[in-house]
Amino acid sequence: MVLMYFLLGAVAFWAVQALLGWAKREGVALVWYHWLGVAVVALWALFVAAWIGTSVAEGYPQAATAGGLIFGGIGVVLFILLRLLIVKTARRTGASA
Repeated sequence: MVLMYFLLGAVAFWAVQALLGWAKREGVALVWYHWLGVAVVALWALFVAAWIGTSVAEGYPQAATAGGLIFGGIGVVLFILLRLLIVKTARRTGASA
């Protein structure tokens, strides 16, 4: 279980590094509400992964599947909305997305 949480933290760190690299390459200035959105989506994704991992570890694969589909679907929608917000801001400032 500890290894799972360590890996989740490593993936979250990698995602933030990838976002920073993309923003630097594209010349996009990320403002506070972008970072707030990134934090919400990252925490949501970590919640989904933890839900699935702990449900499987406790022997409830149906709960893992149902929770993964429901919460994962919401996470995908949140990610798409955040991406659209960042791209819209990038176009407004003249950077290419």
